[in-house]
Amino acid sequence: MALLFSETRRARRLPQKLALLMIDIDHFKRVNDTYGHPTGDLVICRVTDVCRLALREIDVVARLGGEEFAVFLPGSDFRQAMGVAERIRSLIETSSVQAWTMARSIFTVSVGVAELSPDDATEVDWLGRADAALYAAKESGRNKVMSSAS
Repeated sequence: MALLFSETRRARRLPQKLALLMIDIDHFKRVNDTYGHPTGDLVICRVTDVCRLALREIDVVARLGGEEFAVFLPGSDFRQAMGVAERIRSLIETSSVQAWTMARSIFTVSVGVAELSPDDATEVDWLGRADAALYAAKESGRNKVMSSAS
């Protein structure tokens, strides 16, 4: 959360575009229940690895807790952020981990996207819009990217 506040202040001070992705691993409880928590840990690590591959050096990925991640995209507008989100979603969809039980675990993610807006009175407003987009993606079938403008 400290990073959310500092990135928002920087973007407003410069001024520059700033986009936020909220990423959630779909049916993560099912992964843990089916393959065990060590496999769940591998899935979390794989999501992080994919994000690092898909992101620029200046972008930041942070685990919020459980199976949820935030990605800050400094200098990125809404259109660019949607492209990055779709690239991450697609790479994860074609990814898998080798479970300790010797079964392959295939998983997907849902992503919510929001660009920082002058209408966002606080950082929490911006985060809330990205989170609402994430929940819309999950409610519409998962393994999707949706935006606060969708």
